[in-house]
Amino acid sequence: MMMMMMMKSPIILVISTLLFSSLAVRADQGSFAPDKCCTTFLSSRLRTNNVVSYKYADSSCSMEGVIFKMMNGNEICADPSQLWVRKLIEAKERLQTN
Repeated sequence: MMMMMMMKSPIILVISTLLFSSLAVRADQGSFAPDKCCTTFLSSRLRTNNVVSYKYADSSCSMEGVIFKMMNGNEICADPSQLWVRKLIEAKERLQTN
């Protein structure tokens, strides 16, 4: 009986260690996820004076996108292949260099 109790503790310890290790690996893998990705794009144009800044969606995202930060704090995704998006980016770059 005493032998049985002594064997349970190492088994529980090994199982606990394995479970903790697998959780630690899963948590670490999550840190490689992209910061911001676009899943849909805005179809209408944005006004330049309402846009505070822009950045491109993370390169590891499934869709290329531009994320515009608006004056109200919202972030809006747009298709970088659209002419209005490229023109808005150019306008913002001109404002930043002046």
